[in-house]
Amino acid sequence: MNDYRKPLADIPDPLVIQPLEGPFSLSIQVPGSKSISTRACILAALSEGESRLEGMLEADDCDRILVALEQLGAGVQREDGAVVVHGTGGRFPQGGRLFMGDGGAPTRFMIAAACLADEPVEIDGSQRMREREVSEGVQLLQALGARITWIEEEGRLPLRVEPTLLTGGTIDVPVTSSSQFISAIMLIAPCLPGGIRLRMSSPPTSPSYIEMTRETLAAWGVENDSDGRDVLIPRKTLQGRVLPIPPDASSALYWMAAATMIPDAEIHLPGFLLPPRQPDAALLDVLQIMGAGRIPTDSPHDLSLRGTGTCRGFSLDARSCPDGALAMAALAATAEGPSRISGLQTLRTKECDRLAALEHDLAAVGCGVRVEKEELFIDPPGVGDPVPVTLGPWNDHRMVMSFAILGLCRPGISIADPTSVSKSYPGFFEDLSRLYGSR
Repeated sequence: MNDYRKPLADIPDPLVIQPLEGPFSLSIQVPGSKSISTRACILAALSEGESRLEGMLEADDCDRILVALEQLGAGVQREDGAVVVHGTGGRFPQGGRLFMGDGGAPTRFMIAAACLADEPVEIDGSQRMREREVSEGVQLLQALGARITWIEEEGRLPLRVEPTLLTGGTIDVPVTSSSQFISAIMLIAPCLPGGIRLRMSSPPTSPSYIEMTRETLAAWGVENDSDGRDVLIPRKTLQGRVLPIPPDASSALYWMAAATMIPDAEIHLPGFLLPPRQPDAALLDVLQIMGAGRIPTDSPHDLSLRGTGTCRGFSLDARSCPDGALAMAALAATAEGPSRISGLQTLRTKECDRLAALEHDLAAVGCGVRVEKEELFIDPPGVGDPVPVTLGPWNDHRMVMSFAILGLCRPGISIADPTSVSKSYPGFFEDLSRLYGSR
């Protein structure tokens, strides 16, 4: 247990997860939404005046995007649990070399933002990010007049963005491997002449994240419209504002899963149901089908959940919640029957090949597991003594957190590369330590 309370850099690797000896009852203040934080950073930096982002996530992805925006000329200050951003009025005065690490969304958002800079911008990332798809988004930006060239390999980071004036108007969007490309253009759309109409040839990948971008724009005062295929965003001068960032639904899901798998465990999550609605929040319905029970709360925005001792198998279409699919897959290993998770086509191109990683780690903990295209079939382990296993390393924060939660009830799990949680939830293991002896 004490290992969990050490500074992240001092946590052993691999880290042994100790099973809980009984139920827990705890309130956890989950850090701010990564998805909303990164979107709000871009809008704040493009606004006139000052914006205050309250409850913003402090983690690698958000830190890198803030550093990048500072390099382009935005002002950034941290004050009392908030980030204050001094905007540039729709155009960045500076350029520079930006290193975005492993962050898929921060990288794609900053490629779009760099097209509004008055000086050249070079963008690079980690080795894994260099392997991930960015050319689709570049092609969409080039259709708006962006001048982007590849520095080393065609279609891969690093790349260079030359100053130019983008045009607005209509662009046709083919099927993309990630909705982040579409969100990136939506975020800069208010700064373009005439705004943007995105006309999609088929239903987009992960449409729930596009809807989240629309809601974040609306919270910024940008009225927009969509019929599911066409997205219309008008030209608008962005103004600085105060924006409370809701707790991260993907991070909250780990504690919800822990409460579901452990009989009589209770978790209270303040502010979980605050808007904008996040895709992984919808998984609450699946947890209740599995057997978790809602507990009444004093606030409509808070959530309390109790494990009932029954954890049923489930069927889930995860197209709208691919991040949450990892925690649900780990939870399926504790169910009383088989589970099926579909809609996992985007998992191949995340921080690791998450579909292959899930197949490997679920098999390692004794599950029967089968992958068919984008579907994952999971049969929980039978009766018997669990074999000690070390899972990873995947350099993937969500793989680490998902299987750490499984280790609360499945003995013998050690997690390699535990510090990768810094990408989205640096305090994860400190919060995990609070489960022990909390009742």
